[in-house]
Amino acid sequence: MKRIRVDARLAASVAVAVLGLALYWAAVVAADRYYESPVAAASTYSSAPEGLSVLYAYLEQSGADPTQLTSFDELPEEGTLVIAADARLEKPVTDVEAERVAVWVREGGRLILAGWHGEAFARALDLHATPSGGTLAELSPRQPAGSFAGVGRVEAGELRLRAEDAAWAAPLADASGAAMLVRAVGEGELVWLAAAHPLTNDGIVSADNARFAAQLVTTGGPVAFDEYHHGFAYGGGVWTRIGASGRAGVLLVLAATVAVLYALGRRIGPPIREVATPEARTTTYIASLAQLYRKAGARAEALGALEDGVARAAAARHGSVAFGLTRHPVAAGAMERSAALRERGAVTEEEFVSAAAALVAAKREVEGIDG
Repeated sequence: MKRIRVDARLAASVAVAVLGLALYWAAVVAADRYYESPVAAASTYSSAPEGLSVLYAYLEQSGADPTQLTSFDELPEEGTLVIAADARLEKPVTDVEAERVAVWVREGGRLILAGWHGEAFARALDLHATPSGGTLAELSPRQPAGSFAGVGRVEAGELRLRAEDAAWAAPLADASGAAMLVRAVGEGELVWLAAAHPLTNDGIVSADNARFAAQLVTTGGPVAFDEYHHGFAYGGGVWTRIGASGRAGVLLVLAATVAVLYALGRRIGPPIREVATPEARTTTYIASLAQLYRKAGARAEALGALEDGVARAAAARHGSVAFGLTRHPVAAGAMERSAALRERGAVTEEEFVSAAAALVAAKREVEGIDG
């Protein structure tokens, strides 16, 4: 049985690829076990406790038709915009974006800020509040109407807001401060939750948070959630959503694939030696050979070598010997006379000189050489 030889480069490439994937797998396992990110995005894409995916799914099932805002170039024509910012946003808010939202609210939009880190938008509206500490507690709404219809208790997060002027309404508050502030701005409205907890996957199941959250965001028409500042720009494709570790894994797989393909592109087994091909006889070689034949008295062989030179010249210039000789009747005649002499067997010196001169002249004619 013939033994299969595997190229060493192929074996090394496969080994490196397998080792790289194994190391990546170990790193991911270690990260899941020993590392927890301190910042979890309050995104509708996130199923983490701090995410808003449960609320978003509920709104979809109830027919509210929510949307995910993945670009800040254009804001919704109307309705409510929810910006959940319990932690520092992935994409910092620019002054232009904050001012765009401020104009949108003054013209009739309804803005819900959930978390202290959305304060850049409140500041653009020239509205101010300061954060203060609080406790995770269930608060009773001070007004039963609007977003609080049928809501008895709302579990607020561990942060409160202190309004800097009396124009704010605080429908949810305790001794530590307001868990919710509301204020009319031009033709629109700003609702500011001190913490996004009542809307999150973890908090929505507590007390009457589910009813409160659904009513809060749908009051005032269509609802859109800001995903642009959570890093999900222009649709937040798979490449964005898989995160840094997922992207690293994809790149490792691609690198391993390239390495394997490169290795497979090389030979497997011993190299196949090139078949030796005889060197083509040049016209110079043929003329030299004819001269040697003549000196040795091999006149027939010398004529044959000269005929070969004429034939090669005809083929090189016209594509084939037959077509070349048709174009050059003198050359054809010289080759015929030479061939007749060779076939006869005995070639005298005078005949040889005459036939050879005719063949040389014929070759020069075929090659287009004058003189």
